[in-house]
Amino acid sequence: MNIALSESREAYYWLRLFRDNSIIDEQRLNDLIDEARQIMKILGAIVSTARKRMENG
Repeated sequence: MNIALSESREAYYWLRLFRDNSIIDEQRLNDLIDEARQIMKILGAIVSTARKRMENG
């Protein structure tokens, strides 16, 4: 899950970079950027929960 979280952060970065530099139409990317952000939040919550459970044994 940590790898998936890292990869989702990278995808989010690249999507924003494409949008901010007008490489791809902003409207097309906004939905993808929103989805990438949601995926990051989901994976972040999974990783956080797993860490807490491991700490509490």
